[in-house]
Amino acid sequence: DVLDSKIPLHRSEKKLSQAVLRLLNMTRIQAERVYTTIGLEQEYFVIDRALRNLRPDLMLAGRTVFGAPSPKGQELQDHYFGSVKERILCFMHDFESAALKLGIPVKTRHNEVAPSQYEVAPVVERATMGIDHNIQLMELMRKIAIRHDLSVLLHEKPFHDLNGSGKHCNWSLATDTGINLLDPTDTPENNLHFLVLITAILHAVHENAALLRASIGSASNDFRLGGHEAPPAIISIYLGEALENMLDNIEKHGFHKSASKRKKYDLGILELPDLTKDYTDRNRTSPFAFTGNKFEFRAVGSSANPAMPITVLNAIVAKSLNQMLDEIEKKFKKGKSKTKDAFIEVAVPVIRKKLRDSKNIRFSGDNYSQEWVKEAKSRKLPNIEKSIYAFKAFTDKNTFEVFQGILTPGELQSRYEIFVEHYTHSINIEVNLMIEMFKTQVLPVAISQQGMMVNSISSYKDFTQDPKALKEQTTHLTNFSRVIEKAMSLCNKLEQNQQNAASLPLVKKAEFFCQKILPMMEEFRGAVDAIETMVDDSLWQLPKYRELLFLT
Repeated sequence: DVLDSKIPLHRSEKKLSQAVLRLLNMTRIQAERVYTTIGLEQEYFVIDRALRNLRPDLMLAGRTVFGAPSPKGQELQDHYFGSVKERILCFMHDFESAALKLGIPVKTRHNEVAPSQYEVAPVVERATMGIDHNIQLMELMRKIAIRHDLSVLLHEKPFHDLNGSGKHCNWSLATDTGINLLDPTDTPENNLHFLVLITAILHAVHENAALLRASIGSASNDFRLGGHEAPPAIISIYLGEALENMLDNIEKHGFHKSASKRKKYDLGILELPDLTKDYTDRNRTSPFAFTGNKFEFRAVGSSANPAMPITVLNAIVAKSLNQMLDEIEKKFKKGKSKTKDAFIEVAVPVIRKKLRDSKNIRFSGDNYSQEWVKEAKSRKLPNIEKSIYAFKAFTDKNTFEVFQGILTPGELQSRYEIFVEHYTHSINIEVNLMIEMFKTQVLPVAISQQGMMVNSISSYKDFTQDPKALKEQTTHLTNFSRVIEKAMSLCNKLEQNQQNAASLPLVKKAEFFCQKILPMMEEFRGAVDAIETMVDDSLWQLPKYRELLFLT
């Protein structure tokens, strides 16, 4: 059995290459091989290592299971638009130099939206190589951060109520002769291979949205998806106004040669040339957006190995493209003429049909809005918010067909079980951390604070006869005591439910964690975070968000 991620990735690329070469042969474009290309934008957090070592949750789970919001977060966006701090810049310089020595072509660096969040991106390269480089880069960053007394956090959601981290996968197709097949050129409506490929991609994502959602699933990515500038769990495609209008026109009226050119921006500055406008706008809310000459898959998590999402993407596009070409080829062979015009004549009806069939996957609006959730439901698009339910797509009969020649049904089943097991263990570790941290680091401090407040109020009563003099203090003590009691109750409840889940079969256990344990964890966290805001700062043992996130 194939146990790794690299063999399926290579197999999927070969399958897609064979399908695309069929298309290129029909459209008279010379090529011997087609590659998938990828540019991986890696987001990450960097915090002080000494402070990180004082947080068991960051050490063992990579995220804070407790932590009240900092008085200042990301609302000013001053981190995103600010300069990189010197300490971080030194770290970046060192890991970039080490990466370049290893042949990892890192190119850009910048601050991200959340405080202490950053991004590194390489030059676009062949996907099989780019994914290897990304795995190497993540390990390199971790190691070199230690030399700077820093710690790199690659978890998708290390800090509550702040942006999470993703790994934006910029995916395209290129020939061995150097042609980017997803470049629309100046006249995309005349670019036949581009139209067929775009149509095949739309159809592939529409027919396999649940499988694509499964490919980016994890317990950690579930915390990120659907909030704070992360794409939702609903998979849709954004093409931009120009391409949307062009495809709508083809769907309604067919193929018409055009001499249209890209629009240009006149900046009104003599020293600067006019800028050519791309055939797309930027929609950062879309999970799968066309961005000029590639697709940006924004739903992949920052800690993930991108091999599985790209393998799935290659496989589903190969299947849809082969289906289209089978229909086109059948009609093409029946015709007497074998010219390009004859090919266009038989290809356009197939393109139009597939565009109509997949139209529901195209969405140009706000993917964050509740209106889109309702709209997606009416379009019958899957909205699988929790990965444990998305993973079931790996055992679907359609998935077995998609992965034919890539992975066997048995190999897909084993991956399903591994994903479910990892999901369960990840949550269980966080439950263990919450219970231990509360009992050993939060509760003793809270009880100590409560005792100090009781002693203070009791002592003051001896010096005053005014019953109203201690009203607010007594109310504060009562409220604080109630929060402690609530947190203790929730801790006991969480511990009991964890024990109840221990004997369940794997899948039932994972579903129980998803349905029962996760909501309890969220409620428990709320109570503990409230305690943090009420305890004397000198007593609180865990580094707070304001200390972790605002490095000097």
